[in-house]
Amino acid sequence: MLKKSIWTRLLLLPLLLTACQSQLPTSTTAFRTLQATATAPPEALFQEPAAAPFVQRTRQGLLLAYQGLEASRRQIFVRRSHDGKNWASPVQVSQNSLSVTHPQIIEDAQGKLKLFYHSNESEAWQLYLSESKDAQTWTPPQRVALPEAQISDSALLYTQKEYLLSYQAFGGGIFLTRSGDGHQWSAPVQISASGEAPSLVRDAQGRYVLAYEGPTESGWTIYSCSSRDLKTWSKPQVLGTAQRSRWGRLVSGGQGVVLVFSAQAENGAWELYKRRSTDLLNWSEPEQLTHNGLRNVNLQLSPASASTAYLAWEMAQPDSPVSYLNIQQLKF
Repeated sequence: MLKKSIWTRLLLLPLLLTACQSQLPTSTTAFRTLQATATAPPEALFQEPAAAPFVQRTRQGLLLAYQGLEASRRQIFVRRSHDGKNWASPVQVSQNSLSVTHPQIIEDAQGKLKLFYHSNESEAWQLYLSESKDAQTWTPPQRVALPEAQISDSALLYTQKEYLLSYQAFGGGIFLTRSGDGHQWSAPVQISASGEAPSLVRDAQGRYVLAYEGPTESGWTIYSCSSRDLKTWSKPQVLGTAQRSRWGRLVSGGQGVVLVFSAQAENGAWELYKRRSTDLLNWSEPEQLTHNGLRNVNLQLSPASASTAYLAWEMAQPDSPVSYLNIQQLKF
């Protein structure tokens, strides 16, 4: 059985990618249980060690969900802000005695908030759901009735009509399932035979775009493919840099589709890069976003306007396991 991890993956033999259904590796894991032993970088949003940030603009304001890392705070929390600078005190959502990670917030057409996160409360990694009308009071988390026994990384997309969940199965492969209410989900459709860390968006032309991590001869990189019907997918493109690239995340707006990812430098730091496309065929050259020499990883993107996005990520010293959060607005 594979174990779940934020920082490490097994090194795997390179595979020939010929389509989006190409073979990709699965992953191993171990969760961080930390005491705050490091000093937060000056850019850190809070002094509190945290991981797996997810930021979303809603009718309740800007919401940030994340995983606490301190031994006494290993839960999913939500903070609210009206300006992106000043944040209210955290509200605890999960009540798990084991491990939780990967929170994601969806606001449905009626304004109800749905917070999904991964938990091994049932001794198997599954998706859990808590709901709120005001971002302050959350319902007791309930396990989502997924067809899959266990899942790893996942990406949610709400189309105003249905929920789409792209996830990595523990047995290998990236799958897609649909739901009308976020509780009951359809039989999954396999997108690729294996793969990791999916990111799914829909562009202004109605095309679905998927980014995911895959192997190369020198390590890992980011691939993307697209579909109009969620059944037939284009041949994958390599969108990472020559360095080892991971955590590719997509966001869509009026200016096209943006991919942000993290690439490892020779000195051990991980810096963030951006690429943009208006047609999903031609992509801009990678633009380096950070130059701080830190480990900038586990990022997430969400729309802020037609031409900007919120970028949230973890940052840490290259030799430290203790991470902190940062948020910036990013121009397309």
